[in-house]
Amino acid sequence: MIRIFSYSKETKRMETPGIADLPRHIKDPGRMLWVDLEDPNDEETGVLGGMFGFHTLAVEDCLQGNPLPKIDFYEGYLFLVLQAVDSDISSGTFQTVEVDVFAGENCLVTFHRHPVKGIFDTRGWVAKNPGSLLRSPDWLLHGILNSLINHFSPSLKQLEERIEILERELLDTPRETHLREILSLRREIFHLIRITGPQTDILHRMERGDLPWVQDVNRLYFRDLHDRLQRISRTGDLYREMLAGLTEVHLSVLTNRLSGALRALAGTALLLLPPSLVAAVYTVSPALFGTSPMVPLGAMAASVLVGAILLKRARWF
Repeated sequence: MIRIFSYSKETKRMETPGIADLPRHIKDPGRMLWVDLEDPNDEETGVLGGMFGFHTLAVEDCLQGNPLPKIDFYEGYLFLVLQAVDSDISSGTFQTVEVDVFAGENCLVTFHRHPVKGIFDTRGWVAKNPGSLLRSPDWLLHGILNSLINHFSPSLKQLEERIEILERELLDTPRETHLREILSLRREIFHLIRITGPQTDILHRMERGDLPWVQDVNRLYFRDLHDRLQRISRTGDLYREMLAGLTEVHLSVLTNRLSGALRALAGTALLLLPPSLVAAVYTVSPALFGTSPMVPLGAMAASVLVGAILLKRARWF
């Protein structure tokens, strides 16, 4: 699906043209364009290389996907690969959706295969107040990034709750399946750290003024986004340290259980060894115990009793 927002800086009015009218709006220097491609078909995808003339390598990145955020410079525009939090958190796992962005002098093009809550919200804001966000490409990009970063909060809260629940269960009722849960959380948090790090670097370049199309008046707002995303990345580091601690707790519990099992086996062996020895001696030389079979039975019972008393005094169990 393609959605086109065309804002005239002269008349202060916004239009939503179709694909057929898009070339005319692209050529108009007095307009600011936002084209959002959400799971587009072949015809809609064709506007990237056809009408806009974006480089083949950038278009291939959109079609093939790129798991890590990055920024590439082309003549007349920038190409960004970003990761947004998946709007469907009902799955209970931390997942992200790739968002590709082309930013030119008078246009912004977003490409994503799946619905993105931050872009959905931005489309609603543009529809209500187009003059606010469609002033310039960098300001519209700020609005999109601001919404994308806001949607990290529910997923971070969910990760924290899962870690807290896992911590309580490890202390109260530890299970072997907890190791699988720890490893799953570890992968999700590693993914969080892996995507927020490069995106923080990209925002740092924006707020520092390394990108010429970012207006000086907007650099302060990109600095705020940079600081917020940096805090999210540090939160991921904190979660990783918490999981490392839970891993040590889990291994300690397993070690204690194994130690207890080995101690029980050893204690059982120590208790059974004397009566087994008595039975072996009685089998070979029954005359040593007289004519009554109660003598070896009593000897075996006495050896078990003495062994149990000695193990109890040694706090073996």
